[in-house]
Amino acid sequence: MANLDRRRFMTASAMGGVAALAMPAVAKAADKVEWRMQALWDGGTTPYEFEKKFVARVAEFTEGNFEIKLFSAGQIVPANQAFDAVRSGAFQMMKTFDGYEAGKISAFAFTSTILFGFPESDQYEAWFYELGGLDMAREAYAKAGLFYIAPTVYGEESIHSTVKMESIADMAGKKGRFVGLASAVMGDLGVSVTPMATAEVYTSLEKGLIDFADRGDLTANYEAGLAEVAKYIILPGVHQPTTATSYVANRRPMTPCRMPTRPRSRLPRARFPDRCASTFWCRTPWFSASTRKPTSR
Repeated sequence: MANLDRRRFMTASAMGGVAALAMPAVAKAADKVEWRMQALWDGGTTPYEFEKKFVARVAEFTEGNFEIKLFSAGQIVPANQAFDAVRSGAFQMMKTFDGYEAGKISAFAFTSTILFGFPESDQYEAWFYELGGLDMAREAYAKAGLFYIAPTVYGEESIHSTVKMESIADMAGKKGRFVGLASAVMGDLGVSVTPMATAEVYTSLEKGLIDFADRGDLTANYEAGLAEVAKYIILPGVHQPTTATSYVANRRPMTPCRMPTRPRSRLPRARFPDRCASTFWCRTPWFSASTRKPTSR
């Protein structure tokens, strides 16, 4: 699959997945559905601007019947606490990094990033959509009462450091911020690891609580001002050569009923392969692809 086609496929996947989750409630109540979603990134950053476009497109595809009110990271709860907050119903949906919960659900160590893993984002995307990664993520989240909608996959993340380091051996004895599988490996390499929330990285570097940190890609880190407090940038990002962040929703707000057909017709079919449409519109966990009637949850 060409790179551009795959990007379009993934964009449509997330749109279709979210719309499919909400539309049963819309069809049953004939009222506007309103959800709250907390993003993974701070307001005003490039990733957050993409989330604004995402919720706008969901509203467009559902003709305004499904509105997602977007909150920036930490606006409701710290980003590393979003998992429990969505489970408890504090808000219905989140954009998250699965690595935050890898200590509780081991599969999340592989659905967020793989240390020394896929060097290209297209390879990681292929793992999700062609080699069973998406099913693995959904199975893992289902045990927590949550539904994994789709990933956003991007390239490597850099490490920002207040001290000069020229080899992996130089990391030993220093304090670093990592989450997920990287935190376990860095610990084995002699790093004193603190898995803090993204929003705490800048202050922790500034105050000397940590010596170096993984936080985001170069664009996000630049916008957060990390260069002001940590002038050394370490690349390649072997700790996180490719990254997947996740759209995840609580299943409880989703009322099963007959699936309406109109919203599906509004999706851009030329950019939405049939296999993707069938997966997200007809094969959500409580629908039958053949009858579109509710099945057990």
